[in-house]
Amino acid sequence: MVRYALLDALIERGVLDEYMKDEPLRVFAAAASLPCNKEDLTEALAQRLLHEASPEVAEKAIAKMKEAGYDLNHPNVCKKFIEWMRDNC
Repeated sequence: MVRYALLDALIERGVLDEYMKDEPLRVFAAAASLPCNKEDLTEALAQRLLHEASPEVAEKAIAKMKEAGYDLNHPNVCKKFIEWMRDNC
């Protein structure tokens, strides 16, 4: 379920568009084998969750994320997923 949510979020962001056209099986193989944790999932889902939150909650969360050095538009999990796919699938 976690892997599905992670993959769904990455597809929604458009991170995997280039790969889904030509290599969808490779993408799914990467999703099935990528070592991931709750931080990866949270990072992938952050944009969607913030979009669904009230403006006040979203504003506070975005401020905390920026303070922590998190870039909402360029989550580390996107790069991690693509590198894993290139190196392992």
